[in-house]
Amino acid sequence: MRPLLDDPQRPWKPGAFTQVIHRVQGGRAAKAQRKDAVMGRSVRGERYRYTEWGEGQAGAELYDHQTDPHEWRNLASDPGQEDVVRR
Repeated sequence: MRPLLDDPQRPWKPGAFTQVIHRVQGGRAAKAQRKDAVMGRSVRGERYRYTEWGEGQAGAELYDHQTDPHEWRNLASDPGQEDVVRR
């Protein structure tokens, strides 16, 4: 990471990847400890965060941090965002 700190304009990876397990309980997601778990995998770039739950079978989320920094509007099913989701 030191080279990036020395030269912030240097090419670097395009996003950060995270993974988390949740279980559905009473319609809300809670941290999983046992059964009923679903894996969430996210990629966060400069502008967007995209998450798929259960390989996409349990839903998806797309947030535009430029216009929605608090992640209130899920754009994953918006036809106008198909290119962003595909990317």
